[in-house]
Amino acid sequence: MSRTRYHRSPLVIAILTGTARTVSFGGNRANFRDLLVTAKRNRAIAYVVTVPQLQQGLSNQRVQGFAYDLRRKSWYEGNFPLPHVVYNRIPTRAQEKSIGAKDLIERLLKRSDMRLFNPEFFNKWQLSKWLSSSAELKEHVPQTVPLRNLLSVKEMLATGYPLFLKPVHGKAGAGMMRLEHQHKQTWTLSRQHTQGTLNRHYRTLRMLWRDIKRHVAGKTYVIQQYIELERSPAGTPFDLRVLLQKNSDGQWTVTGIGARVAGRNRLTTHVPRGGKIASPLRLLRVKYGDNQAKHLLRETGKLAVRIAAHLEKQSGQRLGELSMDIGLDRHAKLWFFEANSHPMKFDEPAIRRRSLRKWVRYCRHLANRN
Repeated sequence: MSRTRYHRSPLVIAILTGTARTVSFGGNRANFRDLLVTAKRNRAIAYVVTVPQLQQGLSNQRVQGFAYDLRRKSWYEGNFPLPHVVYNRIPTRAQEKSIGAKDLIERLLKRSDMRLFNPEFFNKWQLSKWLSSSAELKEHVPQTVPLRNLLSVKEMLATGYPLFLKPVHGKAGAGMMRLEHQHKQTWTLSRQHTQGTLNRHYRTLRMLWRDIKRHVAGKTYVIQQYIELERSPAGTPFDLRVLLQKNSDGQWTVTGIGARVAGRNRLTTHVPRGGKIASPLRLLRVKYGDNQAKHLLRETGKLAVRIAAHLEKQSGQRLGELSMDIGLDRHAKLWFFEANSHPMKFDEPAIRRRSLRKWVRYCRHLANRN
């Protein structure tokens, strides 16, 4: 492979990722390619680097990493300077929790000449606890408790709400279940399958708990109050996806808001689970009209910014971007469901373009801090 050498004077950004079995590095290569191209257009050097490569580079003062040749449309290996900024995109929780990755992240956080942001994945229970510490934000968080035993299920069922069972470390709606007390002696557990939702009815809580344990399979779950979401003209629920990024002054801003509409007979709005992309303004206009729809989107953005600032403070971490799932119930109240510190790229072209520009500007801001 060809090798390229650069001087350290320009902004240098390392995109930290994991290793892979069959290719040179893991992660979303299309996303990495866009980031590298954007950096180059903004007179910055960016490269992708695995955990072992960056560990070695800290010792050698040069980093072996990967860059993208736009003309040849191919990746190549190169020799790069140490970064000013490290952008954590390790793709899975398992890789991020490995001894090597944890050690590297700790080393980077202690260095004064490098800035690492978004050092780790969130989990749903931790998010709920952080937000519940704010009287203002707590009002926008569904009641949430850990799934520990049958008693925890009984206590949440006693609230009278349908419930969601969610894996603490879940992604894109995987593993989610809905639980509802239909009447005095019937409970229904719904699970999402490839072709739709599978419902099973139970006459005793003991039988219900037996199946919940089987489906949970030793993973850590939370029980969360189910919120009846506003519906699209087709009659299916939808929620809002908010992308937040810090700007060139290091302040939280809304990059864009999208909408995701659940498919027929689906538990969640996530696209990998059958959801569809839609315009939030068009969806909200149907019921609320143009002025109120725009107002609700502004309020969604304001709430998301307050949440981002609070999560950063509570976590004690340096964050530069977050995506959030925020729902609107049938009474126009906003509810927070999820925040992702390793957000997937947004499919909406305008949001995507803004996100790339803001990413490199925030990296420059970090590099210029004393």
